Amino acid sequence: MSQPRQILPGKTVMVTRRCLQRRFFLIPSPMVNDILKYVLARGAAMFGVEFHAIVFMSNHYHILLTDMLGQLPRFMHWVNREMSRAIGEFRGVEGGLFAPGSYNMVTLESPEAVLDKLAYIALNPVTARLVKRPSQWEGLLTLPEQLGTDIATRIPRPKVYFRRRAGVTPPTLSLTVPPMLRHMPLQNVVTAVRQRMDERSEPLTGSVLGMRRVLRTPLGSRPKTQELR
Repeated sequence: MSQPRQILPGKTVMVTRRCLQRRFFLIPSPMVNDILKYVLARGAAMFGVEFHAIVFMSNHYHILLTDMLGQLPRFMHWVNREMSRAIGEFRGVEGGLFAPGSYNMVTLESPEAVLDKLAYIALNPVTARLVKRPSQWEGLLTLPEQLGTDIATRIPRPKVYFRRRAGVTPPTLSLTVPPMLRHMPLQNVVTAVRQRMDERSEPLTGSVLGMRRVLRTPLGSRPKTQELR
């Protein structure tokens, strides 16, 4: 049984979900990106969630969000189910994409913690040594410059799984400034996040895997490294 969570309206958290056995079911593709955008946008509208930063790696994802209505468990259940069914149909994967158990949640209690997680999420493909710059990652990834904007508008219903449904207004996927940072000018927020990203990426040297090899990775494979518990 998972430990009980404290779910309160207005809390800013980072949620993480990993694929079954760390397998690469979320390798980027245009269809996978479309499914993710569609599901997240609909989920945000349904459950009152605001997104601040998003990254989908090949076998896990991180999302920084604020649970405005205290509906995070329902939101996570719905989006994970819909992503699993839609991407599973597209990839030909049966039995679900995600590892047994629940998602990981870290509650952020200070502006510094929020800035750190904004930088951590945007830099995730770089620190994993997959690409040299965040902009090179072809999966769903948001950058600090996108805060306060609609990153996707009138997202069409994907042609897998959701094709049987009708009458849903094309949603919009937005990125808002976290509540704890709204006292700061937007440009100051972006600058603070970029500074943290630069500090963390500066020590990283040497070669990276590169998107070409990422996209050629076998779907059912998984990292050779042992996951820390």
